[in-house]
Amino acid sequence: MDSTNLIITNTSLFKADAAIQVANKLLAPKDELPDLIPYRKGDKWGFCDRNKKIVIECVYDWAYPFIEGLAMVKYKRKYGFIDMTGNEIIPCIYNDASSFSEGLARVRLNGKEGFINKVGGYVIPCIYSNANSFSDGFARVEIDGHLAFINNEGTQITPLEHKKINKLPKKVEVIKLEEIYMDLGPEIGTVYEGCRWNILINDGMEKRSKICVYDKIYGFFDGLAIARSYCFWNGSSEYGFIDQEGKSVIECIYSKVEQFNGGLALVEKGGTHTFEEDAGGEWGYIDKKGNEYWENKK
Repeated sequence: MDSTNLIITNTSLFKADAAIQVANKLLAPKDELPDLIPYRKGDKWGFCDRNKKIVIECVYDWAYPFIEGLAMVKYKRKYGFIDMTGNEIIPCIYNDASSFSEGLARVRLNGKEGFINKVGGYVIPCIYSNANSFSDGFARVEIDGHLAFINNEGTQITPLEHKKINKLPKKVEVIKLEEIYMDLGPEIGTVYEGCRWNILINDGMEKRSKICVYDKIYGFFDGLAIARSYCFWNGSSEYGFIDQEGKSVIECIYSKVEQFNGGLALVEKGGTHTFEEDAGGEWGYIDKKGNEYWENKK
C-alpha cells in the first residue's frame, strides 16, 4: 500500500470513529443529571453542581434548568436567560417566557407572545395572544381565540380554527379504564379509591399495555409520568412519578409537581390543598432518583 492510500484509509477511519462517537452520544441514556442544577436557598435561587455545591449564587427570584445551553431566570418579576458561567445573555425584560426549544424561546411582552433566538433577537414577533414552544419544527399559536400551527420561520401552515387542535398521537398513551370503589362498611359506605389505567406503549415494533391504579395519570415526559393519589377524607392529592411499566419511581409525597425535563422536575413539598385549606409549601427541583435540590430558611 502506498502512502496516499494509507492517508486516505486513516482519514476514513478517523471519520468513521468520529461518526461512531457522535452516534453513541445521541443514543446514550438521557437520565444523566445536567452539570448545573437549579438550587433554592431560602427564597432565592441559583445553581449548584451535582454535589449541591453552589456555582452560581442564589440571587434570583426563580431559576429554571439549563436547556440548549441557556437557563431561564426570573429577577424582579421579569424573565431573561443566563449562560453556565452566570453571564446574562438575554436581559430580564419579559413578562413571561419559556425555556429554549429547537433554538427558539417563547417570550411575552406587552400582552403578546413571539419567539427569540439565543442572542435575544426576534425571529417571530410578539403578535400572538398565546403560543406554545416549538416541537418537531412546529408551534401552536393563538390569535383572538383561533388556533393554528406555525413553522420556525413564523409561516402559518394550518388555517386558523376556532377549536382545539392537537399533535400526532404519542408513542405512549394513558387510557382510563374504570373507577374503583372501596366498601368501608355500613357506617361509612362505599368510597372512591382510584382508577385503573392502561399504559399503552407503541414503539413501532409492538404494542404493549400495563395496568396500574392511581387517581390520575398524566402524560409521559422524559420517560416518566405524574401519578396522583387522592384522599377522599379531605380532598387532598399527593403526586409522584411512575415509569412506562406502571411502577412507582418516586413516591406520591409532593403536593404539586411538574413534568420531568432534562432529568429534573419542579415540585412543591409540604403544601396543603384540601376542601378547607389551600396553603403553599416549599418549591424546588428533584432528579429521577428523588434527590432534592434545595435548603429552607433556618
